Amino acid sequence: MTSTFSVNCLLVAALVFGMPTVAAAKPNTYPGEHSAFSSDPAETAKREAERAKRKEERKKRREEQRRKRSIKKNDRLN
Repeated sequence: MTSTFSVNCLLVAALVFGMPTVAAAKPNTYPGEHSAFSSDPAETAKREAERAKRKEERKKRREEQRRKRSIKKNDRLN
């Protein structure tokens, strides 16, 4: 009796190789349509600056939340 694993492998291989390539993977959009990638240095610098700004804003919000929690905790202890 053959192992279940080998039967499963054969079944998967039959499905993969027996399926036409058009039916196997048909993208709904053309490649790069929604991609943020741009090789333009100005665009790259702008994107990185926006990312750094968001990162800094998140850091400030987290620090503010920590400060508020600390104050709240200290108020309960007193």
